[in-house]
Amino acid sequence: MVARACFWGLIVLIGLGIVMIFINIPGGSLACSVLGLVIFTGLTMGDFQRLRNSEDIDSAPLMAASIFLDALNVFQFFLRIFSRKD
Repeated sequence: MVARACFWGLIVLIGLGIVMIFINIPGGSLACSVLGLVIFTGLTMGDFQRLRNSEDIDSAPLMAASIFLDALNVFQFFLRIFSRKD
């Protein structure tokens, strides 16, 4: 359930990023970064839950790659939030 909501949140985040290319929104970059951090934290939780419930050893490399990419995105959003030059 959390993973599905985070997936739709990711679609909204992509749409927001496209809108922000054309329209300057004050504070939009920070809001986008915080939203992305929340979304990818939820996706990481969902992937760990999926790994915990899985009994198929063949899907382990794909789940490990998914968790790695989620953690990488969380790190990138942390960097975007704390590397502001305002």
